[in-house]
Amino acid sequence: MTENAIPISTLFIGLNGLIALILSNIVVIERTKTRIWHGESKENVVMQPWLTDKTQGTKL
Repeated sequence: MTENAIPISTLFIGLNGLIALILSNIVVIERTKTRIWHGESKENVVMQPWLTDKTQGTKL
């Protein structure tokens, strides 16, 4: 056995991170398509306000 081998768990951690990133990207794309399909303009989708921003004056 080689002494400097990378543990297999490191490979799985990296692979899980990559899968999570890809799935997050798919969710964002689907949400954007759904909002546009339901009649929201592309400008509103792009310029969506931060829901946690207190300066907007909106209540959650």
